[in-house]
Amino acid sequence: MRAPDAITLPAESIPAGDLMDRGLDKLRTCWLALQSDNRGWLDEEALDAVAATIESVLRDLKPVRDRLQGVDGGVS
Repeated sequence: MRAPDAITLPAESIPAGDLMDRGLDKLRTCWLALQSDNRGWLDEEALDAVAATIESVLRDLKPVRDRLQGVDGGVS
């Protein structure tokens, strides 16, 4: 079995699967934070934190998307 290709980020090199797992973990955290049970603490600061986490996920997953589509954005 071939080892997964690593994706190099500005400060680190992470296997694509690990990068996707990191993004999914962040999305799960956001999902839990937005559940109705947590409405008592969902103030503007908390919602800003959720938005920042989602933005972080988008940044984490972009290299995975780029790798899957090839360097020039086409299907490889």
